[in-house]
Amino acid sequence: MSTVQSAEFDFFSVPEAADALGVTDGRIRQMLAAGELRGHKLGEKNWAIPKAEVDKQKALPRSKVGRPRTGDQ
Repeated sequence: MSTVQSAEFDFFSVPEAADALGVTDGRIRQMLAAGELRGHKLGEKNWAIPKAEVDKQKALPRSKVGRPRTGDQ
């Protein structure tokens, strides 16, 4: 699923949000389930995550805890 863009809406899929935030798809799904990230469920597996939500998460301070992602080393 690619980014859906129009004059009014700008959404990310789970993989796109993960890339934008530098986390895994699984972490995005955890954040959605916990209410840390707002999104709209489309069917059983797909999500539409507003760009504003991703931008809000980008602005939050992040700690470098845990194992680095593959390719970040």
